[in-house]
Amino acid sequence: FLSLKVSMHCQNPACLNAKNKIEQWMAEAWAKDFKGEVSFASPILGWAGTADLVVHGKTDMVADYKTTTLANLKTPYEEWGLQLACYRKGLGLPADASLVSIAIDQESGDVKFFKWGTLATPKSKSPLRTPVSLTEEWELWHRIWILRNYDPRVY
Repeated sequence: FLSLKVSMHCQNPACLNAKNKIEQWMAEAWAKDFKGEVSFASPILGWAGTADLVVHGKTDMVADYKTTTLANLKTPYEEWGLQLACYRKGLGLPADASLVSIAIDQESGDVKFFKWGTLATPKSKSPLRTPVSLTEEWELWHRIWILRNYDPRVY
């Protein structure tokens, strides 16, 4: 959707709105040193992917954009966090790297940022799963696949 470092040819007001909000969030919360569309392939893990946004700095972070209807989204889907945990591991980022799901409304371009391990909203009763617990769950699924004779490392 957005790769921020690349010149945007975005004419759609929703696209421009999302781009501006993400750039503002990056400047306030993270860094100006980031990369968009970072691909990796790991024969050891049997996993490949492309992270939408990776920040290296005081705090490392990997983020993924999701277009959706924000009106119905109170918390991110658990699968989004698992995907980010896979990216974190595949990219060789430290275990304490932040995982952020960036939900973008497909109509308006409004944006919600969900940092895994924190409250989804101020009214939330419990925090989102932590990056460590998401990584542990992904590693468990990986072992189950191998036990069931599907070893993604050999394909």
